[in-house]
Amino acid sequence: MDLIPVLGFLIARGRCRYCGVKISPAYLSMEITLAVMSIMLLLLLGPTTQYLMLMILLTGLAVAAVSDLGTLIIPDKIVIVLAFMAAPFYLTGDIKLWYSITGAVTGFGAMILPGLVTKQFPGGGDIKLIGVIGLYLGPYGVAFALLISVFTGLLIQKLVVKDKEQFPFAPYLFAGVVGTLMALPGQIMLLGG
Repeated sequence: MDLIPVLGFLIARGRCRYCGVKISPAYLSMEITLAVMSIMLLLLLGPTTQYLMLMILLTGLAVAAVSDLGTLIIPDKIVIVLAFMAAPFYLTGDIKLWYSITGAVTGFGAMILPGLVTKQFPGGGDIKLIGVIGLYLGPYGVAFALLISVFTGLLIQKLVVKDKEQFPFAPYLFAGVVGTLMALPGQIMLLGG
């Protein structure tokens, strides 16, 4: 029962069955979001390699988001695994190599260029993660996802968190990708196809 998404959390009443420690509701919200996105993408794309590719991206981003929420760290292992998991989709033609590289450069550039002006850079994990998102979504998709992420992050930080210098950005990147997939499910998400 422990490993069944959502149901395992509810049966254990949000606590570890073995030690009784409370489990963050962030896990539950990510599981529910992934389930909803899986159904939506399956209805949109069917059981295709594109569906599999986007679910790999979303799952990796969910793991990064939960890690960032808890520790303010996005482990390099998550970013590396996501980058390597994109490779088979070059062979299937679901990701065009030039589109993917352009997306990664767009993502990196959008995170680094403002820092060159303001001398304040985001965390290294955020920069790497947006580059990997660019590998999957291409330049248009990553730009749209980043816009949603920044606006969502700024709004929530201003209205809810306030006065916090460091904040986890991966959850907002996750939200940005989810928003992008819901808003632009057509050609942009088909990676230059």
